[in-house]
Amino acid sequence: LNLNRWAQALGLDPTQYPDPADLKRAVKNRIGTKKLLLVLDNIWDDAHAELLRCGGPNCAQLLTARSNRIARTFAGRDNALPVPYLPEDPAFDLLHSIAPGPVTTDETLARDLLGQVGGLPLAVELLGGYLTQESDDDYDIFADLGREDLSALTDPALRLAQAKAKLEDAAGQEITLADLLSLSLEGFSDAETAAFDALGAFAPKPAAFSREAAEAVCITEGRFLRHLVNRNLLEVAGDRLAIHQVTADLARKRLEETKQLDVAQSRHATFYFSLVNEDQGDWRRIDGAYDQIRWAWKHVEDDECLKWIWALREYQMRR
Repeated sequence: LNLNRWAQALGLDPTQYPDPADLKRAVKNRIGTKKLLLVLDNIWDDAHAELLRCGGPNCAQLLTARSNRIARTFAGRDNALPVPYLPEDPAFDLLHSIAPGPVTTDETLARDLLGQVGGLPLAVELLGGYLTQESDDDYDIFADLGREDLSALTDPALRLAQAKAKLEDAAGQEITLADLLSLSLEGFSDAETAAFDALGAFAPKPAAFSREAAEAVCITEGRFLRHLVNRNLLEVAGDRLAIHQVTADLARKRLEETKQLDVAQSRHATFYFSLVNEDQGDWRRIDGAYDQIRWAWKHVEDDECLKWIWALREYQMRR
């Protein structure tokens, strides 16, 4: 999918190159001698990294990965560097960019909270998402919702104080992401909390999914999904949505605790099985959802395997 976006940015039509290796060559040829910085963010496997290694002689490539092995294989041992957590000032700048209102009301208190959550960007984003309840971003995926406020606005100073009160039991200790997630879900109804938890059934980034898929699997509406985006619990990836690996892991753990994991995974599998069967010959449409289809396949019961193989046979042959 990343390679498709690069191809489109370069004026290529990805659907004309059904073989990813051919598309890689086309992208590399189109880049030619251009001077570009190619960013490969959050790569999880060697095959994906190699597919995106398509820069020309005047390109620089920056890869981020949670695996030291992937980083060293891609860049060489001397060029693979650990990324430290954010220092205080950059962390403050990030929090201020997400929640300027609350942060401006009491900078000292904001910095104190940052000291508790550490410099992990995801932790700062979750804290910022809790502190602010609205966003100025107009995402195409939620264009039909307009600029409706998704929750009642509260006093920014009060929200900052509430955050401190909720986390003060862990003062002097590093706040875990689970603590911040619990804070982020505060104020949700039982149905909304269950809808968030159901996101744990999806394949996490770099995979993405449609708004329609999220509404079906989570049994919710677009307004709540946009609310999750505003709280940095869900991300917009072009015309689709994505969930961070760590956030997905936490949601999945909550599903296990409430014994709803099988239920959510069943809804996920049902949605993507139906998507395949809408038109088994439309390999391009199926290809766009294939990361989620593969993820669903991992959780298919043994007695369901044959119907999936049969449904996907034409896609596999055409692809």
